[in-house]
Amino acid sequence: MNLKLTEAEERLATLLWRVAPLPSPELVKIAECEIGWSKSTIYTILKKLCDKGVVENKNAHVSVLISGLKYRTQTTLDFLEKTYRDHPKELAAMICDLYTFAIDLAMHEFGEEYAIRERKMNEWLYGGSFDVSYSQQADADEFLIGRNIEE
Repeated sequence: MNLKLTEAEERLATLLWRVAPLPSPELVKIAECEIGWSKSTIYTILKKLCDKGVVENKNAHVSVLISGLKYRTQTTLDFLEKTYRDHPKELAAMICDLYTFAIDLAMHEFGEEYAIRERKMNEWLYGGSFDVSYSQQADADEFLIGRNIEE
């Protein structure tokens, strides 16, 4: 799937992923308030989303065909495939960095208890010790500050 949405299509799709299914007149009311578009613009963009197979508008009732998660995942995979096609080692290193960052971010958000569960899960999955030193909140804070993540 190589689904590309314009900025306008993505704005309406994001709204639909949050509120659908719903009658199309109700969508117009919500989109007018939240996005500020006219009724004709909303229906024009809705038609484009229908043509691309993202949503369906049957009998004045709008429902989602492709979830927001599936769209974001596929968009990310398309980007990674295009960017790292000839650089598999760089892709693997980047995925490891993202995994480490995600654990640190979660540890910062949910505390050390999360890190302990994550470490135990990795030990179970990979057998033996999987030493990830997330034992101090200060380490996670330093990691996040170094990446300009706002609390």
